[in-house]
Amino acid sequence: IVSGTALLQRYHLVLVWGVFAVVAGLTLIAGVPFTLQYAREQAPRELWNDPAFYQMNRRLTAVWVVIFTLGAVLSEIAMRFGHVLLCGLIIPMAAMVFGLVFSQLYPRRYAARFAQTVQEGPARLDQATSISRST
Repeated sequence: IVSGTALLQRYHLVLVWGVFAVVAGLTLIAGVPFTLQYAREQAPRELWNDPAFYQMNRRLTAVWVVIFTLGAVLSEIAMRFGHVLLCGLIIPMAAMVFGLVFSQLYPRRYAARFAQTVQEGPARLDQATSISRST
């Protein structure tokens, strides 16, 4: 604001990617990965306190932090050295597509663990709750 719109126009891509990376990283540090909210919209309530559910979402969020950071770095490279099409569009969009596909496929790895949690019922959920509170 102080420097006018020139700075914002020049660095808008770095700022956008950077803000996403910082916010996603902060959610990891705070222990509440941002993917957790979206996962809870699709997962049954009995899985929400399962340690595997939290671990899966920590890993998904970490992947997104890397993708957002890559986007910020590539945007800076594109502004300084050119190659705007490659560094500013193609690679970041390919990374986003990877992130979307990974976010769809990776939870399937945990499907067996989640099915076991549902079958074992309340005893397993009580144990999972006490474990997640202690970590």
